[in-house]
Amino acid sequence: MSPHLEVHNARRVNGELLAGHRRLVRAGRGGNVRYFGENTAMLSGSLPVDLSGTWTGWVDCAEPAIII
Repeated sequence: MSPHLEVHNARRVNGELLAGHRRLVRAGRGGNVRYFGENTAMLSGSLPVDLSGTWTGWVDCAEPAIII
């Protein structure tokens, strides 16, 4: 198995950063890519104000997904 990879992206409107996402993925056997969780921060003035989209596989019944 390969190491976990982090995929980062951001949402900007008129140059203002509104959200940041860090997704945790890992390539597995047979060519599958699994999605193990996401850290999501909604921002206001560059400060996090909402983390409710954050989840981690195997925590609170969240299951990792196969995305490819």
